Amino acid sequence: MLFIDMVDSTGFVTSADPEVVRRRVSGFFDQVAACVQKHGGIVEKFAGDAVMAAFGIPQAHEDDAERGIRTALEVLAATDDLGFQARAGVESGEVVADDTDSTFATGEAVTFAARLQQSALPGQILIGPNAYRLTLDRIQVEDVGPVEVRGRTEPLWAWRAVGAVEAGVGRAVSMGAPMVGRDVELGMLEASYSRAVRNNRANLVTIFGEPGVGKSRLAREFVESLEGATVLQGRSLPYGEGITYWPLAEMVKTSAGINDDEPVRDAFDKLRACCEDEAVADLLAVAAGLLEAAASDIEFARGRFTVKGTDRSVGLFEAAAAAPLAGAHDETTPLPSYPYGCAVCEVEVDPETGVVDIVRHSSVDDCGRAVNPMILHGQTHGGIAAGVGQALWESCHYEPQTGQLLSASFMDYALPRADQLPAFATEISEVPSTTHPLGMRGGGEGGTTPALAAVANAIVDALAHLGVEHIELPATPERVWRAIRAARG
Repeated sequence: MLFIDMVDSTGFVTSADPEVVRRRVSGFFDQVAACVQKHGGIVEKFAGDAVMAAFGIPQAHEDDAERGIRTALEVLAATDDLGFQARAGVESGEVVADDTDSTFATGEAVTFAARLQQSALPGQILIGPNAYRLTLDRIQVEDVGPVEVRGRTEPLWAWRAVGAVEAGVGRAVSMGAPMVGRDVELGMLEASYSRAVRNNRANLVTIFGEPGVGKSRLAREFVESLEGATVLQGRSLPYGEGITYWPLAEMVKTSAGINDDEPVRDAFDKLRACCEDEAVADLLAVAAGLLEAAASDIEFARGRFTVKGTDRSVGLFEAAAAAPLAGAHDETTPLPSYPYGCAVCEVEVDPETGVVDIVRHSSVDDCGRAVNPMILHGQTHGGIAAGVGQALWESCHYEPQTGQLLSASFMDYALPRADQLPAFATEISEVPSTTHPLGMRGGGEGGTTPALAAVANAIVDALAHLGVEHIELPATPERVWRAIRAARG
């Protein structure tokens, strides 16, 4: 539970215009609500100048205490911009909540969080014993000592939350007993590491299991057994926005020695200094947020990602070539079996009329064991024809005023004809499925899906020298002709 309020709001209310007061208080409430929601909590209620928020209602998480403290830290940092101070109290424990829209919560944790907030000094965040115990390896604290709680005979010991401990900083290890019963899993991790070192290629390993079975302990034991290896840690946050690359950002910053409050130019210089390839440095800088580039600030044009207003960019193929990824698995899970395939299309485009001709279309499909290859080839041909038709001709037209469908019959709905299509080249790669008793995968319809993208990409590639970068489907002659004219200016 989190309680947070404005300091000396009474003096502010009595000395300022009511409209100013309302605007400032509303800004405070909006800031608190946004931070609470960002960290996966809910605002229980607004009372005067105070806010009560709950984390773990209705869905509990193992880091609810940390979420509450991080919210308080973020709110107090933001109140400086609003021109006043705040204080907060956080405590964890069992509460009773109604299964209604109000989710009103009661319990000892609610009372203690409120009392801690009342005892806190301006700009302070006081946390109780339970919140301290649950976050001792994640939150930097200072011992405050006993705090008198009205209605309680014994004082409540409290700590002041100073900051959050990010990945890469030493964490407390709460378990010192030797690990047992994980020799097989530890051996698999060691084998993957040896393979990565031997092949000089990245390997991705995922440890999954029920909560409490020892995933973190297994990873820690594996990391501690490594010799001569640089270990970088990053967390995948379960809350917040714009956190897709958060783990990578933490690892990059740790490796380059970049602090969170580092100026952008200094941070970028450090990254360039520790990275041999400038293209990779640019890519990591964007991913790690070092260029302060939000998704809306990044443009993609002519095969390169560029941060608006700067000369920093990275090519798509440069990024792919700079960081090859090798995948491996040591255990087969009995899941549904899916087919795989690849398609290549070659087109000719008449720039004067916009007419597109399919010159060649080739595909390879892995459908597992092919029981009847002739039928499979025939189904693939039909699937490709359907995909090409959707890419070039097929479209539904409606009367704008009434919504009446105008292409309701085959007299008005354009379909591909045999004379418009070449002879498709199709091949079958038989890799028996390991999760099907007969080694089969689905097949036949795989020609449709890649044909759409293959045709569209082929058209754009054919017109790239004219400046065309995109074409809407279906790529009718009129649309292609207009795209060419627009590119030419």
